[in-house]
Amino acid sequence: MGKSHFVDKEKKMRRTIILLIILVISPTIAAAKTQASSLSELLKDGPITQVLYNKSGKFKEAVGIIYIDGTPDQVWDAMTDYEHFIDFMPQVVEFKATKKDDGSVETYQEIEVPGFNYKYTLHNKLDKANYEITVTPISGPAKGLWSYKVVPFGKGSLLYYHCYSELPKIITKFEDEAQTMTIGVNAATSIAVVQAFKKRVEAVNKKGGN
Repeated sequence: MGKSHFVDKEKKMRRTIILLIILVISPTIAAAKTQASSLSELLKDGPITQVLYNKSGKFKEAVGIIYIDGTPDQVWDAMTDYEHFIDFMPQVVEFKATKKDDGSVETYQEIEVPGFNYKYTLHNKLDKANYEITVTPISGPAKGLWSYKVVPFGKGSLLYYHCYSELPKIITKFEDEAQTMTIGVNAATSIAVVQAFKKRVEAVNKKGGN
C-alpha cells in the first residue's frame, strides 16, 4: 500500500513536470510560428528592407530580406558564381574574380552610375558552413561593409543582405540630418541585390542548370 502510494505520487510529479515544460515551451513555439507567419506575410509580395541605426541614432545599415524558392546550397551557388555575376547583377559592366589561398575571393568590378563608373576591388570572406559572405573594400571609391546570410525557411531560403555603403563626400555634403540620401541609396541597393539573386536562383532551378 505504501509502495503504491509513492508510485502514484511519483507519477503525479512527472505529469506536473511535463505539464510545466509544455507550458513553458508552448508560448515559445507559438511565438516562433507567429514570427514565421508574419515574415511570410511580409515577404509574399516581394522583398523588404530593414533600416538599422547605431546608439547615436545614425544610420548603421540597410538589410534587404527576400524569400528564394531554392535550398541554401542553391542560393550559395548563385552567390559564389562569380563567373556569371555580370550576366545577372544590375549595373555591373565588368567583373573579375580571383580565388586566394585562404579560400577567400578578391573581386574587381566596374559599376555603371550616372556621370562616371565606379571601379573597385573587394575582399570576399566565404563561410559556406554558415552560408555567410563578408565583403570589405580593398581599393577604389567603395567604402563600407557588406555581408550576406542564407537561412532555410519553409521549402526555400531567406537571403539577408546587410548593406552599409559610405557615399562620396561630394554627395554627403548635401546630406540632411535624417541622412535621406544615404539611407535611400543603401536601401535601394539592398533590394536590388537580393532581387538579382532571387531571379538568378529561380531561373537556374527552372532550367535545371546554368
